[in-house]
Amino acid sequence: SYADYQGKPVLIVFFLGFGCAHCVAQLKDLDPRASKFRAAGIEVISIGTDDRNQVRAARQAADENGVDPLHFDVLCDPKGEVFKKWGVWDEFDHEALHGSFLVDGKGRILWQDVSKRPFEESDWLLAESQRLLKAWR
Repeated sequence: SYADYQGKPVLIVFFLGFGCAHCVAQLKDLDPRASKFRAAGIEVISIGTDDRNQVRAARQAADENGVDPLHFDVLCDPKGEVFKKWGVWDEFDHEALHGSFLVDGKGRILWQDVSKRPFEESDWLLAESQRLLKAWR
């Protein structure tokens, strides 16, 4: 639950599930930097459209293929309820979008990107997150 992270800066990444090649590329780009985000005091979580069984199957496939698992939590929102609450939803097409949010420890959104394409500039995002968190203290 996102409630587990309240009071801490957090990077929240909304993705369309492990069946989306663009999303998998985004998560692979972010994963090796997750420890750098944590070292900067920023927790990283992802929220996907897959259900728990689909996430388990993706994890099992990764294990079977010798792929290192993700080093941040993967939360499930198969009905898109959280996507809709955060505005990561296309009302016209009735489908989830890609979204990334930096939220400070007070719950303020300091940076966001919502789009048909995932945000894949993790190095830039780490530096920008550190800058924004320092500026908003």
